[in-house]
Amino acid sequence: MNSLLKQPMLRAVLAILTLLAADLLQAEQPWWSGEYKGRMTVGTRFTQEDVRVTVDAKGNMTLWRVRFARLMPVKIDVTVPGVHVTETPSEATLKGQNIVPQTDGKAYPSRTVTDLHGTIRKRQLQVMMQFGDKSLQFSGEKRE
Repeated sequence: MNSLLKQPMLRAVLAILTLLAADLLQAEQPWWSGEYKGRMTVGTRFTQEDVRVTVDAKGNMTLWRVRFARLMPVKIDVTVPGVHVTETPSEATLKGQNIVPQTDGKAYPSRTVTDLHGTIRKRQLQVMMQFGDKSLQFSGEKRE
C-alpha cells in the first residue's frame, strides 16, 4: 500500500476525492446550523458570558461548558437532542417539549426541557426554555 501512495497520480486523485467529500459534507448542512456565541441567563440571578451553543442539522443543541448557578463547582456540556427546527430562507424556528437533556451520554430526566422556543435570524440565535425548574435564555451570534 505504501508503494501505491508514493505514486504522484494516486496521491493527486486521493487529494481531489478528499476535497470533494469535504465540500459535499459542508453543502449538506442547513444555513442555520453551526456555532453561536453569546450570553446565557438562568432564572433572574445568574448570567454567563461567552457561552458557546451549537445546533446541528439533526436539531441537537449543545451548550458547551456551562454552569446553571454561580456556586456550581464545574462547567458541563449539555445536549438537548432532537429540537424541532422548521426553516424558511430567512428564518429558522426552534421548538421542543419534554426533551430529556444529556451530559456525557447520560440522560437527566430531572432537568427535562419544556417550552423550548426560539428563532435564528440574520446570524442571531435567540432561544428560551424551562430546564427542569429553571428558566434559561440564550442570545448569541453565529461564528464562522
